[in-house]
Amino acid sequence: MGKTIQTIATILDNRPILQHATPNAKHPPACTDLPQRQTEEILWNESKQSWTNEMDVLKVVEKLRSNDGGARAGTLVICPVIALTQWKTEIEKFTECGTLTVGTYHGPEREREMPREMMKKYDVVLTTYQVLESDFRKMISPNRVECPNCGGKFKIDKLPIHLKYFCGDAAQRTEAQSRQVRNSDRDGGGG
Repeated sequence: MGKTIQTIATILDNRPILQHATPNAKHPPACTDLPQRQTEEILWNESKQSWTNEMDVLKVVEKLRSNDGGARAGTLVICPVIALTQWKTEIEKFTECGTLTVGTYHGPEREREMPREMMKKYDVVLTTYQVLESDFRKMISPNRVECPNCGGKFKIDKLPIHLKYFCGDAAQRTEAQSRQVRNSDRDGGGG
């Protein structure tokens, strides 16, 4: 419990001023925290550039990247599944009502229940190691496309092979595939 409270205190103490601000927006010159805003703007821009570089290194196709790059958002807490409820309860228990908004990004319908735009509005988003790994794998794996004949999903480079040898009227069966069909016909016809 002590580490959770320390983390909550750190989140509260280091809340971004510009979390909900439009990137590169003009800041009022009379605001008392102008230097902090300018420093934070520089850090946001550096983070966005770092995110872009990472996507380039991972060779993530442009279509899968978000339009606005790395998002301005709150704090992402990654924990074991068993600790999700504990984290949410501890944050609600040890902060004043309305101080921090908390969202949980977990479950089979997570992308529908908490789309990216909604996720950016929370001060704290809780998720698990498994969800992070699953979403990361989905992001970096090649896109799958649907076969026009059978509706199956295939990697882009495997679809032509599927169409040529397995699916559709023009599919050319290999000798081994032809034998399998004959054997199954033979087994089905002899019963």
